[in-house]
Amino acid sequence: MNYRVNYSHELINSKHYNFNPYGADQRGSAYKTNSERHAYTLDNIFTYRNTFGKNEVNGTFVYGVEETNYESTNASSSIFTNMALGYNKLEAGQADQQTVDSDAWKETSIYQMLRLGYTYGNKYLVTGTFRRDGFSGFGPDNKYSLFPSIALGWRITEEPFFIVDRKIVNDLKIRLSYGLNGNRTVERYQTLAQMNSSFANGYLYGDGGSAEIGQYVSSLPNTDLKWETTGSFNAGVDFSLINNRLFGSIDFYTSNTKDLLYNINIPRINGFASIASNIGQMKNSGQEFTLTGIPVDNKDFKWDITFNFSRNRNKVAKILGIDADGDGKEDDLISSKIFIGHPYGVAYDFNIIGMWQLEDYRKGIIPGGFTYGSYKVEDINGDGNYTASEDRKILGYTSPSYRFSIMNSLSWRNWNLKFFINSIQGGKNYYLGQPGSSLPNPDNIYTWNIFDFDYWTPENPNARYRQTGHYTVALGENFSPYVQRSFIRLQDVSLTYNFPKSILDKIKFTNISVFVSGKNLITISDWDGWDPETGAGLDMGAYPLLKSYSVGVNIDF
Repeated sequence: MNYRVNYSHELINSKHYNFNPYGADQRGSAYKTNSERHAYTLDNIFTYRNTFGKNEVNGTFVYGVEETNYESTNASSSIFTNMALGYNKLEAGQADQQTVDSDAWKETSIYQMLRLGYTYGNKYLVTGTFRRDGFSGFGPDNKYSLFPSIALGWRITEEPFFIVDRKIVNDLKIRLSYGLNGNRTVERYQTLAQMNSSFANGYLYGDGGSAEIGQYVSSLPNTDLKWETTGSFNAGVDFSLINNRLFGSIDFYTSNTKDLLYNINIPRINGFASIASNIGQMKNSGQEFTLTGIPVDNKDFKWDITFNFSRNRNKVAKILGIDADGDGKEDDLISSKIFIGHPYGVAYDFNIIGMWQLEDYRKGIIPGGFTYGSYKVEDINGDGNYTASEDRKILGYTSPSYRFSIMNSLSWRNWNLKFFINSIQGGKNYYLGQPGSSLPNPDNIYTWNIFDFDYWTPENPNARYRQTGHYTVALGENFSPYVQRSFIRLQDVSLTYNFPKSILDKIKFTNISVFVSGKNLITISDWDGWDPETGAGLDMGAYPLLKSYSVGVNIDF
């Protein structure tokens, strides 16, 4: 029996002071903000392991706690009578321009875990895990939840009936597992009705009276909030072939998530736009494949290559359970673009089918609110009008279709070259985004002149984006085409030279290596704008994924 205790503590103090003598019409403005955040984690870990004959048992018990505390105070002032001390004398500002606000919160998590494992003859493996987790942010009757799981393994190559040459199949193991897991992604205090106060929501009593601070409810409570729970089944195979020159794993999984934590939209007549809730049911299924090969391995040269592939599909099985239209089927949550039987993350919008051209303008067939060089939109119900309720449809999905990556490592004598290629692909109609949705007002694009993008002109009639002239936009400024975010990226490259042992022995060093590396060197994509992976398009407020280069020396004595 072993016992280990882990303790970590984090303390962050932040001070942000600013004085602007030109603020408030050059009469001065200032503020001082002080904040402190401290968090600790304490783990108590008990482990046990014993072997008798072909039997091996092991157990682990964990009891832990996490706690985070935060507080801040901010004071500001403006219209100073004396600016000499700036933010160190905020009371020198005009009395009715002095403000103060403060904030504080605390959240705590408690968790226990018991894991028991049994192995017989390195052939049969069983592992059972039982977790109990608690989070202060959930309702009083739902703070704790239980998450059991079980995993089985069978190493077939250890069976007497396995007659395949062990030099060809070195190892073959089948795995099955099922378990529950919890998610607590909810803001603290969502189970409580939160209050706020301000002069803007206050009252003025009588002529010449001073305003009194008013208090108001800033968010609706939901005392029924609880853990989001996912039940997952996984089947996998681990293998090693040809004297361990080729090895990898294949996994198939399916999962069912219920009580999803989600801020659902509610009618604003309630005084609020949304409320945190547990809703619906989501189903996931997918495959993962990893294969590592060693094509060359000799005295001077070795080449390792690893290929990873993953594919996931999700489907909304249930939302609110409401059938308001009485058609016998549960209603979609169109305001949040959630549809029964479809993946979460739907590109639900007007369908752009081309551009209105000058010839259409001359013929007078362009509908109101559009002009030449603007998007031609599909009139789904054929009534000649464009409405959000009747003329939008599912164009595709925002989640990826599949991912893959390739890692190469080549070693020749004392040199080592590694390069990593990463890719996310959209397939037929997945991984969609709108690179043009964050454009500055296209009517004023010439003012900014920071993006070189494919916009309509009479000489460029088949452009991706509409013209930049002045006119009334029928469907809003942010209406723009969907584009796949698929990309292939040379993400990491490094070249290292390790000094030979003969030199190290002479200078009494254990290791000396010199390296040069680069990150995000090449990205191949049809996406416009900053970065397809983050979805940053033609947006002035976004940033590109930066390339970086490093040169260094590692020395071990």
